[in-house]
Amino acid sequence: KVYKAWYPLVGFPRFVRLHEAIIVESSDSTYIQFDLLPKDPTSLSSAFRWFTLQPIPGELRMRPLKYRPENMLYVGASDAGLERMRQFVAAYDDNMVLTSNNCKTFADRFIYEH
Repeated sequence: KVYKAWYPLVGFPRFVRLHEAIIVESSDSTYIQFDLLPKDPTSLSSAFRWFTLQPIPGELRMRPLKYRPENMLYVGASDAGLERMRQFVAAYDDNMVLTSNNCKTFADRFIYEH
């Protein structure tokens, strides 16, 4: 099962849930999160480059979760295995740009590919 989840942006109030991530529930009911975020999300330099539409270095994450996240939306089932998902993440461009390569575009592309 594949879900979208929303989290607070780093450095913002907890109720500002703008960061999108993908959550995959495996057949043994464990959860794995996939997402893309800036390497240095609270840096003034990153913020300046971000809002002037310049690329900033991103970090692609794939991490197991210890709990079922809140604020998830079921988006579909996937027959793609975890290895294929890992390959997708390894090949994805981690240079982030506000209007063209961000956590939302990563999540949407992940869903489209799987």
